[in-house]
Amino acid sequence: MTPFTSPIRPEDLDEVINLTVPGKKDTVSMANTQRKGIAALYNILCEGPVAYLADEVGMGKTYQALGLAALVWSEKPNARILFISPRQNLQEKWVDDYKRFFASNYRRDQKVGDDRVTSVLFRQPIHRAERFDNLRSWLSTIGSPGRIAPFLRHTSFMRPVFIGSRDVEDMESLWKRVRAMANRCGLFNLKRPRSLSPDNASWKLNLAFASALNAKLASETLPDQPYFDLVVVDEAQCLRNPDNQTNNVLYGAFEGQVSKWLFMSATPAHGGPADIPTTLNRYPAQGEIVAPHLADDLPEMQKKLQKFMVRRSRRYLTNNRQEEVEKEQYRQHDKEAWAVKDKDMKPLSTLAMALVQKGLADVLQGRNNRYRIGFLSSFESLQTSIQREDWHRDHTDRNVDDNAPDAGFIHRLATDFETKFKVPLPHVKVDATADQIAPLAFGSDDEVGGRKFLIFTRRVSTVEALRDLLALRHRQAVEARLRRCWNVPDLDWNGPSDIEETNEADDGADPEASDSESEKDLLRQATAKGGWLHRYRQTFRTSGRNTLFFEDGWLERLCRAGGVNPRKAAEQLPEELWKESWTHAHKASGGRGQYRSHRLRYLAVHGIRCCPEVFGLNEANAKPWREAYEICLRHHLEEATPDDDLHFAPELFDWPTLWTCWDREFAGTSLALPVCNPSKISDDTGRDELCRRQAARTILGQTFRLTDTLLDLYFADKAVGQASEKLAERVLQWLNSGDPGARQVLADAERWLEHLRLIVDSCLDGAGRPWDEIARENEEVWGQLFELTPVVGVTGGAGGHRRATRQFRTPSLPRVIVCTDTLKEGVDLHLFCDHVLHYGVAWTSGDMEQRVGRVDRYFSQIERRLSEEGPPPDVHLHVGYPHVVASLERGQVERVVERQREAERLMDSPLKGTQDEERELTADVQAKVRRSSQDGTEPFARLRFPDTGRRIGVSTDAAQADWNHYTNWYRQLVRRLEQRYWSIRGESDELTRNATLVLKGQARQHEIEWSFDAALGRYIITLSSPPWPSDTIFTGGKRWHTVEKERRLQSFVRLLVPTRDEGEDEAAIDSLINVLAGNAPETNTNAQELWNDSLTAISPGGVEWLSDHKASLTVRRGVRSHRVTVYAYDGSVRAVGVVAKELASLGHRSDWGNPPFREDVKEWTFHANNGLPLGYLDLHERDGLVFGIHVLHGALSISARKRLVEEVGWRADVWEASLTGTDDN
Repeated sequence: MTPFTSPIRPEDLDEVINLTVPGKKDTVSMANTQRKGIAALYNILCEGPVAYLADEVGMGKTYQALGLAALVWSEKPNARILFISPRQNLQEKWVDDYKRFFASNYRRDQKVGDDRVTSVLFRQPIHRAERFDNLRSWLSTIGSPGRIAPFLRHTSFMRPVFIGSRDVEDMESLWKRVRAMANRCGLFNLKRPRSLSPDNASWKLNLAFASALNAKLASETLPDQPYFDLVVVDEAQCLRNPDNQTNNVLYGAFEGQVSKWLFMSATPAHGGPADIPTTLNRYPAQGEIVAPHLADDLPEMQKKLQKFMVRRSRRYLTNNRQEEVEKEQYRQHDKEAWAVKDKDMKPLSTLAMALVQKGLADVLQGRNNRYRIGFLSSFESLQTSIQREDWHRDHTDRNVDDNAPDAGFIHRLATDFETKFKVPLPHVKVDATADQIAPLAFGSDDEVGGRKFLIFTRRVSTVEALRDLLALRHRQAVEARLRRCWNVPDLDWNGPSDIEETNEADDGADPEASDSESEKDLLRQATAKGGWLHRYRQTFRTSGRNTLFFEDGWLERLCRAGGVNPRKAAEQLPEELWKESWTHAHKASGGRGQYRSHRLRYLAVHGIRCCPEVFGLNEANAKPWREAYEICLRHHLEEATPDDDLHFAPELFDWPTLWTCWDREFAGTSLALPVCNPSKISDDTGRDELCRRQAARTILGQTFRLTDTLLDLYFADKAVGQASEKLAERVLQWLNSGDPGARQVLADAERWLEHLRLIVDSCLDGAGRPWDEIARENEEVWGQLFELTPVVGVTGGAGGHRRATRQFRTPSLPRVIVCTDTLKEGVDLHLFCDHVLHYGVAWTSGDMEQRVGRVDRYFSQIERRLSEEGPPPDVHLHVGYPHVVASLERGQVERVVERQREAERLMDSPLKGTQDEERELTADVQAKVRRSSQDGTEPFARLRFPDTGRRIGVSTDAAQADWNHYTNWYRQLVRRLEQRYWSIRGESDELTRNATLVLKGQARQHEIEWSFDAALGRYIITLSSPPWPSDTIFTGGKRWHTVEKERRLQSFVRLLVPTRDEGEDEAAIDSLINVLAGNAPETNTNAQELWNDSLTAISPGGVEWLSDHKASLTVRRGVRSHRVTVYAYDGSVRAVGVVAKELASLGHRSDWGNPPFREDVKEWTFHANNGLPLGYLDLHERDGLVFGIHVLHGALSISARKRLVEEVGWRADVWEASLTGTDDN
């Protein structure tokens, strides 16, 4: 079905999209809101070329856009959809959300994909998400048959052709370089602009690049047919300036090449109402959609926008879902709690502030006592590094002074003070803010701590100042805890000398180790490689004396499940297992000792597999344990050779680990781990629950080892001395001591356990993945939790802080993020934070709203608290404004808070802009905020949907039938191969994407990979290293491929898996068995009879049979065509099209030089082939560079044969167009 031809109802989406969080009933309201939004956007696009999603911050606009994309693909699988976001951090967030959406929300209830949007067999997106850093890297994908979801960023359109000041000295050389660059990108039609000069070179060459890109897009489609079915632009207010180079390049590139546009922004009138008609009238190229003069008639504009715009305000449900509350009700703008009063200041601070205020008054007197909001240096800190680069700016900042008006004065004052007194000039606001945060975030003698804070500054240097001071406060809180709990009066951060050295070579590199040190962070120094706490942490590794501390009591839990005494079970365990386990543990250590944890795991997994009766379990109730242990302990499945001696170690059956003690201590409480009581495990869900336990305990264990809790483990260890079996009991004794520090650890653990699924999905790449898969990939360590630190500072691009911002969404460290407006957009920090501080205020209420929106969004802590604890004012989101009362800053804070409250009242209207906000203040004048005459009504008419629904996408029954077909055919494949002494080894007995084919009794093995070729609409199996005779001329190609971290040059051949329509055809299996037997392809004497109808349907009257099995024909692709040669064999077919007969015709690329060097081109084909699901590139002596296929197949229909040959012609033509820019073949 063609998308956007028939409107839908929200409930029609239910068969394909579920936006709730599993097990969270309180997400239904949000999901319904988003579901209505998706349906409304779809219906708007049924009527016209553009829709505008203007829901306020935190409403899930990204997921609504992804839902719309899923609908389009479900109706048109080959639809081309492009996503554009403003900056890199937002671009990365889009890619993350894309993966989560299709893993967790698309066809979740059906538990099977559709081979349109997600794979039936593997449930992965058919359209692979690809993030591009620039337009040049994206160009190579244009026209490609591979289904991708490209993610670009708005800034990439600024200068796709970069021109430096020296480049314009020689215009002829410049043009040659630009043309060569365009050729390397596949743009062979770049035209030299007229009147090119040094003054206009950048403008004209970039617009020429855009025109060439537009022409390339047009060449890939039929005449008058746009290339893109849908383009999604996030933060579309970036398009509001039609005169800048960035937007002119974007417009020139896509003019006429987009069927439907979806614009998204919570502030579409960011610069004023005129932004909206500017955007809507320009990019869809449909004439005047909204008259520009309506910018002066907002009620009329609001009526006009009802046709295009969806806008809802966010509301949360309070406890028992009794009422809805809006943000002006639950947000607490607190200017008093963070105000620094005279009585709070020390004498030196009072003197410093007096000097600053006097100097500031003198500075402002020369500026009519006016200053820009948020742009006075002295309001943030008194450091001397006040330069232009000390202020955060993004690409939307314009007309900003180079320096703050008080910059020079503060620099001189701070320098003179430090020169005279040898200490920095103190700023009371920095100290007071850190002092107030510290007990709430890090705890104290009386305060539990654990709250998270998001702090925004304007100055870059303020981030460092606050971060370092808060890190010091954290260290002081840790030292105070050690004094209270462990009687450590003065901790020596250089460490004691009595920690034994652990031979790290025993078990390889420590994945949790940190290479980074900080001169100011003593805890980081202690835990860095070589530090004393790092050495202590080694005692918990496989070679250390505390290796069993974090183990799960694998054997004891089996005994508890069956009601058997552990020591008696140890005596009944077969002697062979004891002997094998010794060898296994000895071998794992490299022959240098015994890894007790490895021995414990070997005994557990092999014990439950071969003798469950030892543990009091029968086959039925042992099944979930066996399956879970085979997943969690998969590295210990290989059978070991028995040692000569028994090496009986019954203590392994009841060693008191942290988690067995934890189970006994917290059973029946909110701190209980999954399957706390092994005797109550369910036969149906037991495996998943055991795997969930594996995830939970490994996460908790890692947070204990990688945070300051490691210090408590160290001193508990010292307290028990050599009795390491008592360490777990001593740690539990401390956790139950009631000390605020211990209570904080337990509170974190409780939040981890309560929200484990939400955290794993949102922060640890677990979205859509079952617990068994998560447990399989994260046996003991989670890379996302490395480098935990209590305070994080973020200034420039947020890419380098991706891990830290993810960690902030967990209950553990970090507790505080201090940042500039770098993080005001595109980063979700909401799961466990409901405190935002505007240490340095932003210029506009829109920017302030974006800041708070990082934590005020669906699934946030404030939403959960309102739902579970009660309505405001008992529950509120805290928004603080640190400032000094006896300063000019007090007036700024008063103005900003009042303006923000007014903005929240009006924010429901997308026409609320910032152009009318006062951005300057007059010193000593407490002017009132100018009240807007706008009302807060929503801008669209009540959403209307059709009375009758319709089916969307593939039905569940049809998708399930496809799944059944492929799995049944796979079982036949396994059975037939076993008859020939071949076996398939994968991660399970079921069909898996990657497996190994092994010939019994021999060393021969081949990799087999399943993939789905979306353009062909088939599953394909790739077989590595087919054993064909050396004199066989034609194979499926060669590629560089990584196997077990080793790079290998492989030949390969592919097999077309029969579709459901073709039935469970065993002829394809016969073809594979023939190849495995080492038989070369044999020509098919009935080739003309089998293939002629299919080839004639492609090229009527144009098929030339060159022999009884070889034919040549022309395949058309739009206005282009390509010649293909077909070779028909028994059970396989080869088809080839020439890409470049002469290598000189290849465009210049860094891969092969200029002119192309033959060996480099061949090497390039090996790399390119590794990414192709079908076909191969090769370099022939006679035909030059070719693209072709050699595939095994069964009984193909006429239409299937036709489709296969067409794909070869089309793909060969795409390669020719992109590599040569010609249509010669």
